[in-house]
Amino acid sequence: MADNNLNGPPLLELSLAEPMDAPTFATIIVNSTVVDTRSPLSFAGGHIKGSYNIWLDGLPAFAGWMVDYEKDIMLVTERQEDIEIATRYLARIGFDKVRGYLCEGIEDWQNHGMMLEQSGLYTVDNLHDKLTQGDLFVLDVRDKEEYSEDHIPGAVNIYVGELEKRLDEVPSDRPVVSVCSTGNRSGLGASILARGGFKTVYNLIGGMTAWKEKGYSAF
Repeated sequence: MADNNLNGPPLLELSLAEPMDAPTFATIIVNSTVVDTRSPLSFAGGHIKGSYNIWLDGLPAFAGWMVDYEKDIMLVTERQEDIEIATRYLARIGFDKVRGYLCEGIEDWQNHGMMLEQSGLYTVDNLHDKLTQGDLFVLDVRDKEEYSEDHIPGAVNIYVGELEKRLDEVPSDRPVVSVCSTGNRSGLGASILARGGFKTVYNLIGGMTAWKEKGYSAF
């Protein structure tokens, strides 16, 4: 039992998701949750509307905050071999409804002429230059302890796990820049904002690590 908790269920007990082409995938996602495990950079370049961007190794920690246990899960991944890893991670925390995955990747979706959404990216230099203009809302999605240690001047802290329930605290009439330590949690935060109807959302690539590396001020 201890070994299963560490490594997930044995492969024979693991029900792998069904491979689907883009048209089939599109019909199923209407009543499902799409989880895109690609990198924040790949996700920003083009993703299916309404997807959560939970990077692969972040699934065990963050899927439980976002995903409805009663709904089927549909996966979009960077590589074919990520399907088993993602399914195992999800099974380990009680998700047993991983129904299908986009077998030819996001390119198949695009090649079938289906709509892709894009989200914005900021470098730390971009953000530093824009901060003086005062029209950006900087959202720090790290936990309170990380935020207390240091944060970008003026940033407001809402932990990414709580963000979906606190969207009313984020202004919808200003561009929002999502920030974490490196760009993964902030990528998830940006996808949550997009799902919530926010139109102008950016992910800060490199996060606070890159910000401090540049020597920019942090409180």
